[in-house]
Amino acid sequence: WNRRDNQWLFHAVMPTTHWHLVVEVDQAQALAEVSSKMNKTLGFAATLLALMLLVIWYTSKRFARPILKLTETVAAMTGNIGAPVSLDSNRDEIRRLDDSFKHMRQAIDDKVRTIEEQNLILRNYQETLEEKVEARTRELQLAKENAKEANRAKSAFFANMSHELRTPMNAVLGFSQLMIDDKNLSEQQRETINIINDSGEHLLNLINDVLDISKIEAGKVSLSLESFSLHTMLNSIDSMFRLKAEEKKLALHINREDSVPDMVTGDRNKVRQILVNLLGNAVKFTDAGEINVDIRSDKNSAGHCVEFAIRDTGQGVAKEDYDKIFSVFGQSRAGETTQNSTGLGLAISRQFARLMGGDITLHSNTQPGSTFTFSVPLSPGESQKSYEHQIVTGIADQKHPRILVVDDIRNNRLLIDRMLSPLGFELAFAGNGQEALDQIPEFQPELILMDVLMPVMDGIEATQAIKNNPQWQAIPVIALTASVFENQRLDTIQRGADGFLKKPLIQADLLGTIAEKLNIEYSTMESSDAQDKPKAATKSDAQIELAKATQPQILIVDDTKVNRIVARGFLNKRGYYCIEADSGAQALEILEHELPQLVLMDRYMPGMDGVETISAMRQNPHTADIPVAIFSSEDRDVDREKLLALNVTEYVNKPIDQKELLLLIDKYVSV
Repeated sequence: WNRRDNQWLFHAVMPTTHWHLVVEVDQAQALAEVSSKMNKTLGFAATLLALMLLVIWYTSKRFARPILKLTETVAAMTGNIGAPVSLDSNRDEIRRLDDSFKHMRQAIDDKVRTIEEQNLILRNYQETLEEKVEARTRELQLAKENAKEANRAKSAFFANMSHELRTPMNAVLGFSQLMIDDKNLSEQQRETINIINDSGEHLLNLINDVLDISKIEAGKVSLSLESFSLHTMLNSIDSMFRLKAEEKKLALHINREDSVPDMVTGDRNKVRQILVNLLGNAVKFTDAGEINVDIRSDKNSAGHCVEFAIRDTGQGVAKEDYDKIFSVFGQSRAGETTQNSTGLGLAISRQFARLMGGDITLHSNTQPGSTFTFSVPLSPGESQKSYEHQIVTGIADQKHPRILVVDDIRNNRLLIDRMLSPLGFELAFAGNGQEALDQIPEFQPELILMDVLMPVMDGIEATQAIKNNPQWQAIPVIALTASVFENQRLDTIQRGADGFLKKPLIQADLLGTIAEKLNIEYSTMESSDAQDKPKAATKSDAQIELAKATQPQILIVDDTKVNRIVARGFLNKRGYYCIEADSGAQALEILEHELPQLVLMDRYMPGMDGVETISAMRQNPHTADIPVAIFSSEDRDVDREKLLALNVTEYVNKPIDQKELLLLIDKYVSV
């Protein structure tokens, strides 16, 4: 660059010739074209910049300001959710945005109000929650106390019911036991007493079933372990059911393996009750064939596991009824049909079996029968003297032990007097605990039979007073009670009693307990030796035909033999001739060749019941007009329409009142 001359000098060396080339260029001439293009470029740039500024201004005016306004509004809402919303724009797009935002704002306001309301409710609930929890806790505590009180009241009720029901049964069964051993009884009298005894035991079993269920529900069932003869128990059960089986023409076989032990330790009453329930059901629901009871035993380190299998050829149990029959009041379809079952026996039996460490299982088909298997562990027992199948005639060594009998009920004292006085015991009697304490110094009893529930001073208080007296504490006290609750037995023993007997009293148990406590022996004879009794006179065929011809005929239809015997005995004494049928089908067969003046019909019978039998009679012209009186334990309203349609002339509730029956017969039977 030549500053003086404003010229550009360009120098270059030629690569082949090594010449130096110098070019001189004028600056003005060289930059004239560049300057022209630069000016054009700057002008275009200025124009573009102005255009961009115009666009930015226009865009800001149209969009940016409303958006900025929206931003400011949102910022305002952040601090004040209730601030008004308005964008003040006439543009459609912004207006739509404004409307949408307002809708969103309205929705937000609604949600906010809802949340505030819920928060208010929550705050109120939180404020009262503690009070509600305390109130609910008090309610639950009160309910718990009420439930406990209800259970106590229930237990007291069943204890009182046990006493009230079993006390009269003590007299019924006790005196029938005494009468059955009388050699002077006729065959008919002995049969009558057996019926009273069997019916009393049946009623007692029903009472026990109801009370057992109450004990199970209250959780008060416990085991009462004692040594007993299993063989003797089985023989007793065999005797109990053999006659019932023979009445239905059933073969009863009790098969006991040699390995089954005799003396065992367990809860004798519960084992017996289970076997009686299972065998009773087998007889009840078997109309033909046989019943087998197979007993086997497996020995282990703890003793024996005895298994009882009761097999019958009866109606069987459908599989869908398996669980039902073991529930309280549950019955199979056969049981519902017969109307002769409470639905308690199997439920109680399974509970007892499981309580003893065993169980009851069922294998059945609807034909040909069922097999109930009952297993129970039993430990070895000690041999004991039993008077169950013997008649005690006196005390072997001619002693006269003094026994004080304490009971507030006269019939109970009289029963014990009849049981013990003929054997040589010297007895004294007291009506309550205080009277007993007053008599002890003078009478000097060797043993005391003490009732538990008595007025003035009960048996427990009297027993404690006796045991607290050094001069009397050696006297054995045997507690007598009609309660079936095991906790009362344990409580009585803990209070000082030396033994415990349940009412109704079994003479063999009473004598066995006395013999054990006083260490005495009895003079005995086998019960079979007492059967030398007068024979009942039997009527000849001619006498029977004469009675049929001269006496009014009444047909008695009832599946229960006891009911027929009672009705027959009552009517025969009053001059009526009775024809008997044990089922509706048999009654219809009799009516084909007999024409009684009146039919006494049981309502519920297996097979063809009373209503079905009457319906068949009404369809037969030969029997359509015979008067029929139906007997039932249910209210007449249950069958009212059916009975009216069948022209049933009379409906009599059981148990039958003799005067009512006589009035009924006089209306339809001419003597």
